[in-house]
Amino acid sequence: MLLVPVEDRLPFFRSGEREYPTLRRTATRTAPPDSGFELRHLRYFVAVAEELHFGRAARALNISQPPLSRQIQDLERNVGTQLLNRSAKSVTLTEAGKVFLAESKRILAQVYRSVDTVRRATAGETGRLEIGFVPYFDSYLLPSLRRVLAERYREAEITFHRLTSEEQIRLLRNGALDVGLVLLPIENADQISIEQLFRLPAVALVSENHPLASRQQISLREVAQESLVDVRDDFAPAPYDHVDRISRMCGVLLRVERYVPNLPRLFEEVRETGTVALLPSCAAQLAGPGFRCIQIHERGADFTFGMAHYRDRDGRLLNRFLQATREVNLQRLRIRECDPCAPVSRYEN
Repeated sequence: MLLVPVEDRLPFFRSGEREYPTLRRTATRTAPPDSGFELRHLRYFVAVAEELHFGRAARALNISQPPLSRQIQDLERNVGTQLLNRSAKSVTLTEAGKVFLAESKRILAQVYRSVDTVRRATAGETGRLEIGFVPYFDSYLLPSLRRVLAERYREAEITFHRLTSEEQIRLLRNGALDVGLVLLPIENADQISIEQLFRLPAVALVSENHPLASRQQISLREVAQESLVDVRDDFAPAPYDHVDRISRMCGVLLRVERYVPNLPRLFEEVRETGTVALLPSCAAQLAGPGFRCIQIHERGADFTFGMAHYRDRDGRLLNRFLQATREVNLQRLRIRECDPCAPVSRYEN
């Protein structure tokens, strides 16, 4: 039941310091000032006002005419003024009725919107999510995922933040992020649910002027003879060193001579100093012109990507985002949408 306070529903006569003398003279208030009416009264009045015929309005509402007439009379008593002029041949709106019709339509439309919004929120179609991602997702999964989310959840507010994996884990813990698209493995991930998405082969990224730029493939032992540069968060512990992980996995000693805080700085370093970077194959698209990527010969020289979220947090929209990410990832794996630097056979889930 929708109860509307008298002071909110009577724009037709005295209200505070305002008066409408013409309409007030025709008012026939018989109801106590604290009475109200229900939402159905507005629906009934709008039907009669649009049809200007009680019989047609009753049929449209699927009720009989006498109860409809009584409901309109009750509404007029509650409002405190006549809304309809009735005669044996016609029904017309009074001036007050015209105003009340516009207000009734506005109120009903707002109620229907509110109900629809609540239902869609319950179904996970609206709401707000904060998503973190490492830059590599920019060129591999994120473009397709953004399109799917825009099609399915147009009224959801989903914001993406470009962050390191370490920053994402910290923000997941304090609730500032809902989901992280990260580079694995993640250490010290208590209470963090982690799901592997895909693996991409490592490549050696060099400038186009580097002596190795003409090579199609290279071994890690040859890479070990070069000066290596890598990205590392200042707050990241040693286990986040992915070059060290590849070194241990493949049994080849690799030493990074210089660390930089982000990918743009790494690309500058590779271009200007002739150093080499071990990166996922999709990094070639991020680097742009002026670089060459060389496939690594050894199996196991790859980068693993995944999705992380806090275990104790739940929600319809969150779950729908996780499912959409899984679907887009699976679709890409099926169609083998690879970047130019990576052989198809080395894409794995």
